[in-house]
Amino acid sequence: MTASPEPSFRSVGRFAQPSTTLRSPRRITITVPYQLYQRLVERSNREGRSLSNLAAFMLEDCCMISLDG
Repeated sequence: MTASPEPSFRSVGRFAQPSTTLRSPRRITITVPYQLYQRLVERSNREGRSLSNLAAFMLEDCCMISLDG
């Protein structure tokens, strides 16, 4: 069994970008103020989704709006 190759990264501006055409999801870690964390947890519970899924949705939604404008 062979492991799938990890993509190499090249620097573009301040952020590393994959230099291959692989577009798999990537994991990030952020630190947020406690009150924001509480609000996110409450919303994720209300919507019946994981905190990770909610955060990814909100980031994607925010980035798509700024990319369109």
